[in-house]
Amino acid sequence: GGFVDYVPRSGDPTALRPVGELRLALSGTVRHLSVLENRAFVTVQNKLLTVDVSNPARLAILDEMVVDEGIGSLYQHEDRLYLGVGDRLLLFEIVGNEIEQTAVIVPPKRPSGFATTADNYLFVSYFGGLIVYDVDDPSEPAEAAHLVDNSIGGTALLNGEILYVSGHELHVFDVADATTPQLMQEVKIGGPAFNELLLGEDGYLFGTVLFCEFGFCLAGLHAIDVEQPENPVALPTDYERDARIGDFRSLY
Repeated sequence: GGFVDYVPRSGDPTALRPVGELRLALSGTVRHLSVLENRAFVTVQNKLLTVDVSNPARLAILDEMVVDEGIGSLYQHEDRLYLGVGDRLLLFEIVGNEIEQTAVIVPPKRPSGFATTADNYLFVSYFGGLIVYDVDDPSEPAEAAHLVDNSIGGTALLNGEILYVSGHELHVFDVADATTPQLMQEVKIGGPAFNELLLGEDGYLFGTVLFCEFGFCLAGLHAIDVEQPENPVALPTDYERDARIGDFRSLY
């Protein structure tokens, strides 16, 4: 387990060279990574590491936290950090080089997607619904809305007042009022829920799919025209049917 810092040589992004490497004395691989200023938050199995990346050539672990189960997701927004651990969501505040746990949220099922508004509303999707929490006070998160929908079951992405939530369809919500999400549209995606969502600058939403069952894996990349969020259009998608477990896990 470990990770490497890369920088372009002579400003050429096609000529990357390693400038630093951090080897971890841990079994397992780095699964999630988020960077805030000169710190990186890294998960390996049931450990959350805070890494000093101010000098890329000398990466150093500042702190290590162990939780009682494997970390399934990591989401960071400004000075807040959210960890999906089993069926729970652990809330933290980032204070200097330390992180302090403030609360625990227990959705009905394991959380699968997260998004946060500027006024501290947290959207949490899970397999079967969407919950909105008021996290203005991180020590006392309060449920502000709850939508039960068995077709929801994947990741989430917020763009201004529009929230995209994956599932058997792509759900498009108007969240101008975060406490009353309004479903605008559902887009048939013709496959399993998205693992990741990315909004491009040209009005297209991209989503990765990886689904494995009985040793058979299906992977693909979807593109959806969301220039008009109230009328999204899914483009044709080809699937890679001999996909490996590691394919299409992340999208940037």
